[in-house]
Amino acid sequence: FGQAEGVFVGGAWAGNVSPTSATVTIRLTATGQRVRLLVSPRDNLSSPVFSPVVTSAANLGNTVKLTVQGLQPDTDYFYGIEVAGVVRTEAVSRGRFRTFPAGRGSFRIAFGSGSNPRDANQRVFDALREEKPVLFIHLGDLHQATPGGGADDFRANFDEVLAHPTQGAFFRSLPSAYMWDDLDFGGNDSDGTAPSRDAARAVYRERVPHYAIGPTGGTLGQ
Repeated sequence: FGQAEGVFVGGAWAGNVSPTSATVTIRLTATGQRVRLLVSPRDNLSSPVFSPVVTSAANLGNTVKLTVQGLQPDTDYFYGIEVAGVVRTEAVSRGRFRTFPAGRGSFRIAFGSGSNPRDANQRVFDALREEKPVLFIHLGDLHQATPGGGADDFRANFDEVLAHPTQGAFFRSLPSAYMWDDLDFGGNDSDGTAPSRDAARAVYRERVPHYAIGPTGGTLGQ
């Protein structure tokens, strides 16, 4: 897994959802591509709301982070990716999410961890999706790879998960909030002293559709 055919590497990933907004990240195969997100309450993506255009850049691994505003609360939305003026049809670029209620509401949240894409049994992801949670909170060990020290190693680990036929489809079916554990960050029992710390932090920021980390940069990897 990891390499999607044609325009994309890995697949799309939604998060940072609020009652009126959401963020999707996706990685492209080429630099200098003008990309935007389109979001619609209809699966044919008619009458969409668009994000601002973002251009893929080599220093970010050609990953783009696309945020759309002005959505309706407590509403199901479908999304797609437009590249160079063309709305792509690849499955890895299509997904959905539900905005949060504005105030009190009734909904389900799912939790999980340890989602190794190399495990043979992936049925848990289909079972979770059938519960129709409004958010999946990933508690770490997303890829369980032993990374090298560079950004490209971490990018490849995310690509493997998001291109996986089961896990990738799961992460495109609902928004996520993800925090890492040791195996995502620098190997077993790693902490903020790991040599891979800076690369892990940088790729988390570029590839994960995360909520705001904070004005001081948060405590990623501390």
